[in-house]
Formats: sequence, C-alpha cells, structure tokens
Amino acid sequence: MADPKHHSFVFPSTDWEMVRQAAMLGTEEGRLALEQLCREYRPVIRACMSGIGYVKERLAVMDVDDLTQEFLSGDFLHRLVPQADQSRGCFRHFILHGLRLFLMSHREKLSAQKRGGGIVHENIEGHEWMPGEACNFRPLDRPWALDMFQRAARRMRQHYLRGGEIERFNELWALLWSDTSSRRVFLESSPGLKPDALTQRLHRFRVGLRECLRHEVEKTVLRDSAKERADAVDEEMTHLLDVLSKEVPPESLYGCLS
Repeated sequence: MADPKHHSFVFPSTDWEMVRQAAMLGTEEGRLALEQLCREYRPVIRACMSGIGYVKERLAVMDVDDLTQEFLSGDFLHRLVPQADQSRGCFRHFILHGLRLFLMSHREKLSAQKRGGGIVHENIEGHEWMPGEACNFRPLDRPWALDMFQRAARRMRQHYLRGGEIERFNELWALLWSDTSSRRVFLESSPGLKPDALTQRLHRFRVGLRECLRHEVEKTVLRDSAKERADAVDEEMTHLLDVLSKEVPPESLYGCLS
C-alpha cells in the first residue's frame, strides 16, 4: 500500500454552486455535477483512506483505489450530498463525516462476515450531518493538519532561502522545538546574543510560520464575500491549530521537513 505521506491531504476549494447542483438527484445536471465533485475529491479521499489506521492495519490486502471508488459511487455519498449546506459548516467536514460513516459500515460488514457470513445493510438514516461532528474524527484530521503544516513550513523555508538566510532558518527551526537547556547551550555558543533577543527572534519566527499556515488555508477556502471568506479562514485556522497542538506529536512537526 502506498505511503500516505506521499499523498496530498489538502482539500479542494469548495464550489458551493456545484454542490447544490450535485444535490439535484435524478437530473442530468445533478449527475454531471456529482461526477465532477468525485473527480476533484478523489485524490484527497484516497489519501485519507491510505492514512487511516483502520485501513492500514486491517485492510492491508484491499486495494485502496477500490475502497475509494466504493465510497464515491455508493449510496453514502449520493444520499449525504443533499444534506450539505454552506451555513452549517465547511464541505471538508461534511466529506469527513461521510467517510466516517462509510468506514464504520465497512468495518461492520467485515465483522459480520467473520462471524458467519451475515449481511449488514448500509444505513445512514439517523446519521444526519451536524456541524463540527466530523471535526472529532481525528484519524482523518491528523494527516490533513500535518500536510498543511508541512506546506507552510516549506513556504517559510523558501522565503529564507530566497533571502540568503537558509542557515538562519535551520537554526531557528531547530531552536523552535528545543528545550530550555538546548537554548542555553546555543546562547553560550553565540557571543553577544542576549536571551531576550533570542526570544524575540523565535517569536517573529512563530508569527511568520503562522502567517504561512494561514496562507495555505486561504487557498482552500472560497466564499461569496470577503467577510464570509475571512470568517471561514478563521474557523479553519482555529480547528487546524487545535488539531496540531493536541493530535500531532512535536517530533512529527519538526520532522516534516526532513
């Protein structure tokens, strides 16, 4: 199975008009819009499938492409799309919710087969999408958050490289993840550099990294007005930073540039 770190977990910008058209089930316009959505979201859905522990550990013999196709062409997506509503949250959370239900159903089917060939019918009734529900499905959010962070870190490194300060970047990147004793050793080996000056450098470095992260988030968010877009970016940033701080180990963040 392909290594998930080689796939992109960045979701496409949401075209809500296309989503609304895709919800028109039974019409030619709806069919074409749904096919377009599937094409656009297939890469990131496959990446999510590849990065989920359940898939990697228990479905190692299954072709992830088949699993992705099953999700995109099955009843789950067709029956959930009409529930998508821009006022109820971002489309990424909606897709993650659908993946969550799909994998729960798939796991139940395999369990039933192991118990003796019983049949489990797909049923999403009573599982109406609620805003933020998919945000709690951390196995899907972790790879997305790490991928976004890696893109931001690469952007910032490129900025330092263009300015001829790649050594400074490497120095600050290492210090950002170091402990107090390591920073003390660095200060001792840097005559003339005061602790307050180093603290200010690291603060500016963090601010710059956060700005790069916001830039990456902005590329994934489309809204009708500037205010709606800014609000959506703020919401995504809050969620992204929460996942990074609570769900992604510091060593994974530090090692994303290796």
